[in-house]
Amino acid sequence: MGEGISTDFMSSCTNRSGLTNKASKARKTPLENTAKSYKQKTIDEALSVNLADGIFIITFYNSRHSAKEPDSQINPFEIFAAASQTEIEDWIKRSKMLMSSCYAVGIAFIDKSTEYEKIRDDFINSNPGFSDATYGRAFYIGATAACF
Repeated sequence: MGEGISTDFMSSCTNRSGLTNKASKARKTPLENTAKSYKQKTIDEALSVNLADGIFIITFYNSRHSAKEPDSQINPFEIFAAASQTEIEDWIKRSKMLMSSCYAVGIAFIDKSTEYEKIRDDFINSNPGFSDATYGRAFYIGATAACF
């Protein structure tokens, strides 16, 4: 299969825009555009909620999406410039604690533990100040991690 297909045809398929390879490489790929769009959606979402939840959203995004490309990191100090540095640092620390402790809730949920409600309540009480939506997001993160 593929015999008889000219290399000119294959070249035209890989560069349909007619741009030179140099110009084609300079354009952003769909994946790069998607990543930029996702970053902006994350910022928009973070700005639409209270400070604690917004910092959690950014902290989670940074933990998952910036290891490979440091330029993709979202700076919460820039996004929440109106808040004090101390307050932002505190919510970053608390967000990281929320993310690092959500696995136990996830395991209890996945395993259908009879202790699930107690574990969930202890988790919430140990990590005060977030909204129900953020706790729900953390539960999902924990349950997803428990599956792997």
